[in-house]
Amino acid sequence: MSGNAPQGSSSEAKSEVTFLADEDQKPNIHSNPEFVNLKIYYQQDGSVTNYRVRRSTKLQKLLVAFCTHRSLDMKLFAILIDGHGFNLERTPQELQMEDGDEIEVMIHSSGGSTMLET
Repeated sequence: MSGNAPQGSSSEAKSEVTFLADEDQKPNIHSNPEFVNLKIYYQQDGSVTNYRVRRSTKLQKLLVAFCTHRSLDMKLFAILIDGHGFNLERTPQELQMEDGDEIEVMIHSSGGSTMLET
């Protein structure tokens, strides 16, 4: 049988990344230390989206889920933790991320120049 269970179902534990629509829906992290609750801050509109992620899941999978949910092209963004870029192949466990840690998503800005009047 192939198909994804609806989010929030009892088979949710099998999913690696789960969108949490509301702060009140956060699962009790102490009941399953295999997961961590992370926030994605989208600088463009100031929104914060909550996700429940397996500690062993590559962060690229989380960012793909975020970009799909928001209909965004991941190639257009800089992804930061504590103001620094990181390898998306890393996992929350490898980065020692804790419940409530935030990932920043911002539009790439390439270079920049100042026009000088002569």
